[in-house]
This record gives sequence, C-alpha cells and structure tokens, in this order.
Amino acid sequence: MKKILAFLLVLTLSMAGFAAFADEYRDMAKALDTAFESDGLILTETGFPEISVEDFEFPDEMWEAVGMEKPADAVSELAGEFSHTVFTWLSLSPAGNSGLLAVGGRTGICYYGGTYRILYPSSKRGTADTNGNLAKMFSIPIQRLIGEAGLVYSPDGRYAAIYNIEYTLLKAQFILDPVIIDLSTGEMILTATYADRMRDEGMGAVSTAAFSADGRYFYYMLYGNTAAFKTALYRYDIAEDKTELCYSGSDTNYYPDLSETGSGAFTVLRDTRDSIDFAGITYITCENGSWSGREYSFDLPMRYWNCNRLIGSKDSGWAVVLGRTMLSDGSWHAFQPVRPDEEFAGLGQYVTVSKEDGQLQAYSAKELYSLFKDLKEGSAFGLEVPFQIILAAALSPDGRYLLLNTLDSGTGENTSEVKHLYLVRLEDLSIREVGGIDASLIQTGNAAVNYRPVIEWNTDTLIIGTANGTLAYRFRLP
Repeated sequence: MKKILAFLLVLTLSMAGFAAFADEYRDMAKALDTAFESDGLILTETGFPEISVEDFEFPDEMWEAVGMEKPADAVSELAGEFSHTVFTWLSLSPAGNSGLLAVGGRTGICYYGGTYRILYPSSKRGTADTNGNLAKMFSIPIQRLIGEAGLVYSPDGRYAAIYNIEYTLLKAQFILDPVIIDLSTGEMILTATYADRMRDEGMGAVSTAAFSADGRYFYYMLYGNTAAFKTALYRYDIAEDKTELCYSGSDTNYYPDLSETGSGAFTVLRDTRDSIDFAGITYITCENGSWSGREYSFDLPMRYWNCNRLIGSKDSGWAVVLGRTMLSDGSWHAFQPVRPDEEFAGLGQYVTVSKEDGQLQAYSAKELYSLFKDLKEGSAFGLEVPFQIILAAALSPDGRYLLLNTLDSGTGENTSEVKHLYLVRLEDLSIREVGGIDASLIQTGNAAVNYRPVIEWNTDTLIIGTANGTLAYRFRLP
C-alpha cells in the first residue's frame, strides 16, 4: 500500500480548468490571427491548477494488476500521508477533457472528466498477453515509453495510444504491440499481440498510429512479417473488439505520423534504404471496402532529402514534411507544406528559415541540390548552411500554423549559436518570432530526455519541455 501511496499522494494537479480548452481555442483563433498580424506573439507560463485527493478513483482491477490488497479507504489513507514530490504533466488531449501525467518519471496517471486513475494493464478487455509485450510496456517508465511524436487521442478524448519509433526501428525492440489506453478507467488494453523477435513467425511492432475521425477505429502501422510487405496498415474496431488488415504495399511505411485527411484517406511516409533512391508519401484510401495506396515521390534522392516526420491536420487540410540532408546530423533543414487531398500540392517546395533575416525562403529541388553538393563540413550540425536548423515542430490545433524551434549556428567566423521560436502561417508562408519564452531553454535532441515530444500543442495550452521542467504556456492574446 505504501508504494501506491508514495506516488499518488503527490498529485495535486487539476484538469478542471482544461475541460473547455478545445472550444476556447476555436473561439480564440481570430485573436491569434490578430496577434500574428501585429507581430505580438507572446507566450506566458500558466502552470497547472490544484485539486484534492478526492479526485482519485481506484478500480478493483487496478489493485489486482499491481499485486496489492485493496485498502478499506484508499482516499483517506492517501490524505493522511499527503506530501510533495516530483510530478510531470505529459500530455493533454485535443478534446481538453483528458490527459496523462507521470510521477517520478515512471508511473502513469490518467485523467478523464475530472477524475484521476493509475495506469495499469487490463486483464479483462482486449486480447491475452501471450507474448508478454503488454507486461513489458507497463514495466517501462512512462516518460521513456513516449517518443518524439507524443500521444494520439480519440476525438472524444477517452482513448489514447503511445508509440515510439525509436524502440521499433532504431533499437529493434519489437515489444510495442497495439495498445490503447482507456483514460476513463486507467486500463492499458491490448488489441492484438505479435511476436517480438525478428525471425519468429507473426513478428510485429507498432511504429505509428491514429484514431479515426469518427472515433470508431484505432489504426496503426505494423512493422514485421505479418503481411505481403514488411509494413502494413491495420485497424481495430473499438466497439467490436476486432482487428483487420487494411493495406500492405511497401516495406518502409513506418515513420510517424500516420495521419487521416479530411477526405478520410491516410498518409504515411515511405522511406528508402538507398541514399540514391527517392522516398515519398503513401496515400491510402478505401472505396467500397477495397483498400489501395497511391505513391507520391520526392524530387530529391534521400541523400539530399531524408524525412522521418510528417504531421498533418484533417481540419485545415495541411500536412508538413520535415527533412534533412544525410550529410548532417538528425536535425531538420527544411519543411514542405503540402495538401494531401489536393494531389499533394506543394510537394517539391523546400522551405527554410534564413540565417540572415529569420524569414522563410523556398528552394526548388534543383536549387537545394546545388547548395548541398558544394557544402563543406564545418558546423556543429555537420554542415555550414545559409538557413537555421529546425530542432522541433508542432502544428496548431486547427492545423493552420506551424511552430518551429530553430538554431542559428552562425556562419564563417561567427560561431555563436542562437535559438529561436517562430510561428509560421502555412497559407501564405508568413513567419513571426514568438516572445515570452527563452528559446534556448527548450530541451531538444539528446537533452530532451524527460520530454521527448519537446512541444505539444493540442489546445490553447502548449506543453513544452524546458531546462526548468515540463511547463505549460498560453499565447497572450488581445
């Protein structure tokens, strides 16, 4: 009992003030436009409100899952041992009524509709954990389990899913089965299970996922040997508790994010394993129950345009592809704003942030190739380039703006490094610098050990990992 209390008694946060954020963001969209036009974008730290221990709920199954005897009055015992310790707010759903916290960086706490619950593996819902992957996931500290792409949520905020491309692809730890979290109960529900060793029959691991816009399905890309190719799109019917294979057309559809478009199609990056080949995006559709994929290739080979992140918005119709040259380290050099449902209009336009004046500059494939082929090794990021390095990116909740944390690494004899936070309006590629926060304190790359997503912007509250902890910010708007 004391182990449970040790990490529960410290949670004095309240989500009551977050419930209306989704509606408020829609109401404040014009105010954000006004602040953008007037160059008055200022972030202010907001903090998290407090609640009492009475806002916790302890289902019987939770006690069974953690192997502890249920106390007669858990809330009273918790209140009696109340004290302070380290906690971290990790995510807030776009619906604004739910989210996820961590205690001590390890234990997950779910929030839904005003109530907190401990995260635990369900033994009554989903499929049996025959491969032991759910138990392995539960044993990983929650902050380590969350990858750079963060969490995905069902539209109503009830369900969430965690995936981490670093485990699946870079570390070759194939333990991430398709698990959804019922934030209203705290349950981790195993929807299907796959072998976790490469040579085993039925091996597979989730690399990216998304909930459908109607909330009926949980879609995920599986990397493994379960279909015609090494990657495949599956979907889980939440109400019916059924999983089906939808589409498999490539060995390399694994990078996040799997995104649904306004037309109901799905987009996912297609990688290539040879630097002279051309990667691209797969556009997956379903008509009359038949699934198919259409390929859109980049016009630069991977040596000069290596992409590992696509973020999209079904509401705005925009998607953003972030990429770099393979001659440098893992930070991005440019982004492509595209319209997936409009035959990927914008593909082939490489947009950068200039070092000279902080403005956006678009390059064609030919221009970018000419630039990269003559570059020399030199900067801390591998190359001396005329544009800033993109360290982190996030779309606004309505998908009309792109937030960029960048690094100006200097040129020539000027080796000073300056970080910036910019807001880009995708419609006309206007850019403004964001104030109110010291951009140098935002933790990215290897420094982002405690908050891998770096920036989450799901409502009018932004969660940002900084040197001073994971903090909440809002734009100060007129």
